Amino acid sequence: MNQMMRDTFKSCHKHELLLTVLIILYIVLSVPTPDIIAPYVDTPLGNIVVVLIALSFFTHSHPVVGILGLFAAYTLIRRSSVPPADLRLRRTFRARSERARN
Repeated sequence: MNQMMRDTFKSCHKHELLLTVLIILYIVLSVPTPDIIAPYVDTPLGNIVVVLIALSFFTHSHPVVGILGLFAAYTLIRRSSVPPADLRLRRTFRARSERARN
């Protein structure tokens, strides 16, 4: 088992190892998606783009990075989605603040 892990990481480049570490940190530390990016990722086109980027990891890097990339893409899409109740609250607060300004 130990030899297999060594062989797997020996065939990786340094940038792939860095990308692997960053992906694992993103998944484990529950980093929130920035408010600027979340609305774009929460659309069907945004979901497709995120999945295509994750699938490109398979063609341009080690398969382990590709698998982690798919899992990170799923995590990004899940964290970027706005629950319907939260969306209704945001719309309500926005409408109330606009009424207060007028």
